[in-house]
Amino acid sequence: QMLARWGDRDEQVRKESLDTIAKESASLAGMVAGMLTLARADSGEAIPKERVALSAVGAEAVSAAKPRADEKHLTIAFSADGGPAIMGDASLIKQMFSNLIDNAIKFTDSGRVDVRVRAQGDRAIVEVEDTGPGVDPTEAAFIFDRFYRTDKSRSRSIPGTGLGLAIVRSIARVHEGTVEANSAPGGGALFRASFPRIS
Repeated sequence: QMLARWGDRDEQVRKESLDTIAKESASLAGMVAGMLTLARADSGEAIPKERVALSAVGAEAVSAAKPRADEKHLTIAFSADGGPAIMGDASLIKQMFSNLIDNAIKFTDSGRVDVRVRAQGDRAIVEVEDTGPGVDPTEAAFIFDRFYRTDKSRSRSIPGTGLGLAIVRSIARVHEGTVEANSAPGGGALFRASFPRIS
């Protein structure tokens, strides 16, 4: 409305209105994309599965996230032990990595984000650990719910739809896996996903 009324006469109004339109459109697009990913993950049997090497997908997701980490002067590192593989959908598994990493970067103001992949018996383990504020035990039961935002007062200043971790849980479930969130031993948050391992 501001753009329609005063955009032709005021350059500042035009610029601010277009910036707002772009940001809100991106937010809506992100929410729609998230809902579509959830629907795809929830469909379960419709997802074709093939051998997915977690180390390769994890390294790719970390590489893609490095510019975002650099913007906040955070160190982001990846390590893989045992090179486990699972049966799954590579694009969904990459989405899981990306959402966990993005969550860690958002809520970490200084320090580092560590992404790890390892084999543990017949399970393949994915861990994302950060040096942020950690996980409030009273919120741990709700953190993977759709549209749930932790620390409401702080979350207002942090962009997001509240779908990222819900998508992670859905992706884990459709791959016969689990995901949990805890505070890391040295502070910060530790997210751990576990899947049946095929190699």
